[in-house]
Amino acid sequence: MPKSLVFKMAQDRRGDLWLGTREDGACRLHQNRFTCYNTKNQLDANIVQGIFIDGEDTLWLSTDGAGLYRVGEQFITSISTREGLANKNVYPIYEDREGGIWIGSFGGIARYKDGKITNYGKEDGMPASEIQSLFEDREGRLWIGTFNGFFYFKNDKFYGLEFVSNLGFPPTFDIHQDRQGILWFATNIGLLKYDGSSVRKFT
Repeated sequence: MPKSLVFKMAQDRRGDLWLGTREDGACRLHQNRFTCYNTKNQLDANIVQGIFIDGEDTLWLSTDGAGLYRVGEQFITSISTREGLANKNVYPIYEDREGGIWIGSFGGIARYKDGKITNYGKEDGMPASEIQSLFEDREGRLWIGTFNGFFYFKNDKFYGLEFVSNLGFPPTFDIHQDRQGILWFATNIGLLKYDGSSVRKFT
């Protein structure tokens, strides 16, 4: 078991458990044995802040300072500023309904699809660029949680919500939509419930 703090966990189709850690990189638990991948073993980073497994069972690792890694059965591919990312400090990773991978960083968001990277930042109208969370709702809106509130992206445009400014643009760490279509935002001022017309805060 790695000794450092664990940020994220995910389980692949083989049943292996993956951990993203603060000092030991990405660690895999296979047959009751841990193997860690870091600067000593195939990665250029020891801080793995995000782990995501997409619909094709591809493992994605987001790092602090070394961009993103795509891990397949026989290979590890690095995706960083050399490959076109706007920023190499990567946090949330999310797969949309079309199979595109959204990448959040402290420089904005990027979409990776068919080997192509498309970046979006403040120059594209993004209200804030320190990304903490990503979520696509039933209507195809990509919700983006940042250190300065949240907003959504659709049809290549960013949209803010008036009530977010009234709440003081709270840092938003996670976003979820329930079975009734209600959106929930985990923030530093409490849990926010948004039904499409009004917001309620739970503390």
